[in-house]
Amino acid sequence: MKVTHLPDVERGAERSVAVGTFDGVHLGHQQMIRALKQRAAELGAPSTVLVFEPSSKEFIDPDAAPARLTRWREKFAALAALEVDRLVTLRFNEYMRAMSPEDFVDQLIVRGLGARHVVVGDDFRYGSKACGTIDSLKAAGRLRGFGVEQIAPFVLDGPMNATSFMAYLEHCLVPALKRGDIVMMDSLPVHKVAGVREVIEAAGARLRYLPKYSPDLNPIEMAFAKLKAHLRKAAERTIPRLSRRIGALIASFSPQECANYFRHAGYAST
Repeated sequence: MKVTHLPDVERGAERSVAVGTFDGVHLGHQQMIRALKQRAAELGAPSTVLVFEPSSKEFIDPDAAPARLTRWREKFAALAALEVDRLVTLRFNEYMRAMSPEDFVDQLIVRGLGARHVVVGDDFRYGSKACGTIDSLKAAGRLRGFGVEQIAPFVLDGPMNATSFMAYLEHCLVPALKRGDIVMMDSLPVHKVAGVREVIEAAGARLRYLPKYSPDLNPIEMAFAKLKAHLRKAAERTIPRLSRRIGALIASFSPQECANYFRHAGYAST
């Protein structure tokens, strides 16, 4: 993956572009990257991620900005592992803060990056005072010749059922699996409905179930206890902010930490 500052990006090339902070590179970000790479392949254009350093929130109100989940090096490594072609950085400063939505599109998206397709998250805002919306970006795209794709979060307003769980497997989990991976699940009835094992094994992964429920022998419950503690500390007061916080916190669980939960529950390291 090549890293470039926006002023140094060569002009004239067309690109498929994702714009965001990508802090933590969580499942929602990974879904954005999958959409980015798919559109890039269709267009025959390089997949490009644009990030601002510092983030707009860190620049405008550093005391209220959420703490970073990943350092720059970790973000770079995560995006490189997802096989993004290019990472473009742009310093957020007073000039960027005062930029109108129209100038944002013209100077950055069109002339700066040569975007043919733009992928953004559900809460994307741009321009001075964040007055640019996804609708205005789509309108600009129709005029300037680039497509816009909004990736909505995977949020269920209600209990998990068989239909919802299968949708999660097919659209979120399975695309992230590699051949030889092992998927661990507890014994919730929804985890054992018809089709669960088949869709996981079709991806080349293996499915294993934990023994019958016991908090002391359940590594998932251990991780969930930590997640709940962080959520209480964050004290988010709206559903969208809570959803984003959950996604970011889940991404903060490292593979080593998850392995430690299994060892603590008494499972062999192999």
